[in-house]
Amino acid sequence: MKLLASLGSFGLAMWMFVASAVGAVPPAEKLLPPDTLFLLTVPDWDGATAAAKDFPLVQMWNDPAMKPFTYKFETKLREMVGEQDPNFKKDWPEFKALFGGQVTLALLRGEWPTEPGATPQLVFLMDVKDKAKALRDFIERWEKRDADAGKTIERETLRGVKFSRTRSNNGDGGANKSEPFAGQSGSLLLASESTMALVALMRPRSAKSTMPRDTPGFNA
Repeated sequence: MKLLASLGSFGLAMWMFVASAVGAVPPAEKLLPPDTLFLLTVPDWDGATAAAKDFPLVQMWNDPAMKPFTYKFETKLREMVGEQDPNFKKDWPEFKALFGGQVTLALLRGEWPTEPGATPQLVFLMDVKDKAKALRDFIERWEKRDADAGKTIERETLRGVKFSRTRSNNGDGGANKSEPFAGQSGSLLLASESTMALVALMRPRSAKSTMPRDTPGFNA
């Protein structure tokens, strides 16, 4: 399932546009754990799409001087969403229609850099507003399609939320390829390659808990 498919071609600079938060989903900085390293968020996707074209930060993202950074970032995102998958173009129009509320991409520290080999963990969150049923139906159709194609569906239940991902069986003896785990909590879609990151996202935090924006090194 290409839950993040075509975000690169749709305009990664949109993540740099910050608008007023709306709806029942809390602001991104209250959803993310204290070890957040970097945050790109669009609190209101519907409103942002109309205004972002002329936003200064979007122009900065497209500046040639930013190309070394943006190229690496976009390459990593495309690897995560599996842009070369044959179902990419088929899935995108239906998934694109679910965009509307808050959309967030973030990097969590996790066990990096203290644990050898560990890297920061990329997470994706999207509020579909009143389209929760449509999102659930989309996920179910994706699972059935991939299962019928002979792919392995891995499932995890993390803090009461069901997550799943597809693992493509490589018949030539090479390494199997896996998509990110994706799950739904109400109107919120959560996706990451790391189950540790997903658990961190759903960990209860009191009103006195340190939020990412209060943590040294947090970027918004």
